[in-house]
Amino acid sequence: MDLQKIGKQKLFIAVAALIGFISTFLPWYSVSYDFGIYGSAGGSFGGTHFWYGIISLIVFLVTIAVCFVGDNIPQLQDAKNFQYAVAGAGGLCALLGFISIVDIGFAIGSILALLAGAAIVVFALFFDKIIKDDAGSAPPPSGPPSI
Repeated sequence: MDLQKIGKQKLFIAVAALIGFISTFLPWYSVSYDFGIYGSAGGSFGGTHFWYGIISLIVFLVTIAVCFVGDNIPQLQDAKNFQYAVAGAGGLCALLGFISIVDIGFAIGSILALLAGAAIVVFALFFDKIIKDDAGSAPPPSGPPSI
């Protein structure tokens, strides 16, 4: 697969989704308790131990797959259905990361899932305003500007 044909937008979204995918295996909840002179105990649970982590895992995988479907469409703006589907998936993952933070507390996995989901939404909807992508765009006009 030629990464040049994919386009920068899909590549950025795929990287954000990959970071989100990895975040589902990181701790989403950790607990520790001190028993005084008797010692202490603690543990952490990854996102796959909770329903919102499992849903995030599936949605991040689907987002990665969508980025590599339809290689002839370098920009998601050229296919509004893909653009809104990817933005919705990113929004769902950001929402699930936020619910995890509110429900069980801060942990690196849930924070990364929230940030990756938000990045997917931003890259899906506002990429053309943030970064100029040369793939699939018309060449600039040549010659002196007309008055």
